[in-house]
Amino acid sequence: MSKVAPQQSLVVSLALLAVTYGVIKYFTPVLASETNKPLPVLGGFLSSFIFFFGMIAIGNLEQMAGFEATRWIEVIVCLVAAVSVAGSVHRVSTTVCFLFSIAFLFYLRYAARRSEMAPAASSQVQPKKKQK
Repeated sequence: MSKVAPQQSLVVSLALLAVTYGVIKYFTPVLASETNKPLPVLGGFLSSFIFFFGMIAIGNLEQMAGFEATRWIEVIVCLVAAVSVAGSVHRVSTTVCFLFSIAFLFYLRYAARRSEMAPAASSQVQPKKKQK
């Protein structure tokens, strides 16, 4: 698996964030439906992608700048942004967005730790065989 440059990942994550925001705003009257109960849940799920793409974009900006700030500040900023978008859809969407964002946060931590621990295939040292 090859790594993607932070510039490319930043552009893609910002584009997906903008598309997700546009879709949520376009379908707000549908997602806020009181007659169809699963639609506000779907609105919260879609809003949690704003958190996900925001976290990826901020992480790429930090990587490009060469510094690493405290992670909790960016988590709170992305969470407030996502929950406020979900709140503009429906009250239930706010709660669902918060829960799915926390699930995405655990996934992002798992993926980051896994990528840091992945051994390079070429750096494995073969033990020498004894000669008789």
